Amino acid sequence: MDRNDVTTPIGVVVLVLKEKDMILFSKRTNAEDHLKGWIPLAAGGHIEVGETAEEAIVREAKEELGVDVEITRFLGKIKHKDHLLVFECKLLKGEPKPDHREIEEIKWFSIDEAKKISNNILIKKILDLL
Repeated sequence: MDRNDVTTPIGVVVLVLKEKDMILFSKRTNAEDHLKGWIPLAAGGHIEVGETAEEAIVREAKEELGVDVEITRFLGKIKHKDHLLVFECKLLKGEPKPDHREIEEIKWFSIDEAKKISNNILIKKILDLL
């Protein structure tokens, strides 16, 4: 997405942090109903004015988890309340430590475990992209 296309915060980017066959799940602080419980979204947020989707992913990873990430691939776009642009990323630097204002807890799950605990449509849509 070109940075000149964004004049007001639009779209939501979400980060699936994957290491080998493990995915970082989070429990969001004060989550809306569709985001309650363990979700395979390590971090995410709105694209800010003058920012590309890719820049937003890197910023959100730093703000919410305190890590530097590299985008490994664009997984796709999901329509779920908002349009979610889903990116798979890998850790470059740091150990994930949640910003408790946004993320209550984090935990690594294998992809097989993730499929067993997926209990809402959003989680299933994201796991289907992997």
